[in-house]
Amino acid sequence: MVVVAITYLYDRVAGDDPEPGTVEHAEHLWTTDQISMAEYERRVELAVDDRAQRIQTVTRAISGVGPDTARALASEFESLDELHRADRERIESIHGIGPSTADAIEEHLAR
Repeated sequence: MVVVAITYLYDRVAGDDPEPGTVEHAEHLWTTDQISMAEYERRVELAVDDRAQRIQTVTRAISGVGPDTARALASEFESLDELHRADRERIESIHGIGPSTADAIEEHLAR
């Protein structure tokens, strides 16, 4: 009986992880002492920032750019204009972006 209860509890907790990049995820990380208050505030600000949402929406349409990469781009750049002006070296310096993804981003932004 104990094994069943533990399995149920584990499945329940593991399945309830909020989606990364959301306010709920930031709150979960902070309340479980995984991030500092300053990092929590930064993540909440990013999650509710329209600018970040625009960058994520535009970059998710690029082949090879998934949600994690789109969030990384949104946290790196202040605006879509700044992203358009960015050189390849800066784009490739972002975690998770390699040469092929940088190519796709450059091609998409050049249109």
